[in-house]
Amino acid sequence: MSISDKIAAATGLNYILNRQQAKQGGAIKELASGEKQSATAKLMAVPFDTEEKTSAIVLNDIGLAGSVISSARQALASVSDTLVKALSVATEALSAPPEERKALANQFNSLLGQTEGFIEHADVNGLNLVSSRSRPMTVNTTSLGGELTVANAPSSAAALGIAVIDKASWLEVQSIQMSVNELQNAIISLSTTQSRLAQAQYTLGIAAELNQTMSLTDNRARAAIAEAAIAESAQSEWQAEAKRTVAEEASREANLRQAYARQMLKG
Repeated sequence: MSISDKIAAATGLNYILNRQQAKQGGAIKELASGEKQSATAKLMAVPFDTEEKTSAIVLNDIGLAGSVISSARQALASVSDTLVKALSVATEALSAPPEERKALANQFNSLLGQTEGFIEHADVNGLNLVSSRSRPMTVNTTSLGGELTVANAPSSAAALGIAVIDKASWLEVQSIQMSVNELQNAIISLSTTQSRLAQAQYTLGIAAELNQTMSLTDNRARAAIAEAAIAESAQSEWQAEAKRTVAEEASREANLRQAYARQMLKG
């Protein structure tokens, strides 16, 4: 996870953790004071994770974004393999007799044409990071803050700067060498894009794990506070003690969540 990604994720995560702890602390204070009006009811009426976008929705968005990136990476791998084959053909043409270069040029152009199909079929729900019509993709990493933008990278042979050759042009070694240079640069560019997409996918995996953890612990904390409120409404000493126990457990859950989430971000 890059420094900028850590800062963005940490900003959103800290906001959520601080807000949730404040809510939870207010509910526990209300229960301890014996007040039974409004604060607990309001707390229980609003999900802990967000009033705007739930963790479940964020997780779904992260899952979709991960699928889009996976599809793009598979397409890039196919493009890269095809360009390596084209490079082999061009390298062979450098030392081939002129009469054989026309057939090699046909093979070269055919390989370049295949790259278009790979990237155009990398769509997931209409999203594509590597086609000629691709756009950047932005996904929320938490329900109340933090986002990751993945840049698009059109990656057909043409988009990568590799020209389809005129068969006659390969009669000149200089023209063949130009094709070789274009291919080498394109393969390096594909490798860079693959690394960037792999990093984005890793970041989304961390975000998904954090959201799953927060959602689970929030549900447990809400349940604990609800039980404490029920105990408060009854007047038995045993139920009052149960109330204090579950409220303390809810607070402990929040602290554990915060420690775990921050530990994950250190990675």
